[in-house]
Amino acid sequence: MNLTFHIVYVPGSVTCLLPFVSTLLRWSACRFRLVANGCTAAEMALLEVRCAAESRLELLVIPTSRPLTHHDALNYLQARCREEHFCFLDSDILAVGPFMQGVVPQIAPHAGVFAGAPLWMRPADRVFRPEYDVICGEHDRTAAGLPLGGTFFVIYDNRILTDYIHTQGIGFEMRGWQQIPAAMQPWLAAQDLAGPRHWFDTGKVLNLGLQQQGATLAVLDSPALHHLGGLSFIAKRNWYDAVKGLRGTWGKV
Repeated sequence: MNLTFHIVYVPGSVTCLLPFVSTLLRWSACRFRLVANGCTAAEMALLEVRCAAESRLELLVIPTSRPLTHHDALNYLQARCREEHFCFLDSDILAVGPFMQGVVPQIAPHAGVFAGAPLWMRPADRVFRPEYDVICGEHDRTAAGLPLGGTFFVIYDNRILTDYIHTQGIGFEMRGWQQIPAAMQPWLAAQDLAGPRHWFDTGKVLNLGLQQQGATLAVLDSPALHHLGGLSFIAKRNWYDAVKGLRGTWGKV
């Protein structure tokens, strides 16, 4: 099975996280599309050199001067994806073994396959419970066992995904309860996912909507993938802080 995973890099992350790609190449036959999301010229040069040295790597530069939000980047990449599967994984994931062995058998039966929970998470942290208001990115299932998916390591059936996005107008964006289509709310209520203060993180409404339409999702444990978790967020925050600092300096000149 030919799969191409998108790996999104934000400013400040390339130098530290690019070496992880070598482990993904070593332990799989997959291809990887390295995505520059507002990266600096120096970082894009590093990505270009790395892709030139490996036939299974390619570079994609998102046409933006500032990094897009995570959900906007995913919406952009999915809209231009013409492959059978839309796949992506976090840039702070590395492989320590043949990580696709347990994944491949789950691809055909499911519209989406999700893995790569951060190493620091306890199993209980991954469960959304009825008393919570925010369905976080870390929540990959409900207490009743309904898959919520995530955005760490993902393989979608791109035909099913594209059809749903086009017909329902729902992508990877975050949504509050008031932004949920009225036709979807009773189904969510039946899953203990309703509430005026509920907030759904990136991709959660999309994944739930797919299931409401009859699609199935699979959330897997992934012992051969080590997800450090949160490094891109820290890198982007540091980049914003640096930009603000420069603006403050310019203002004093």
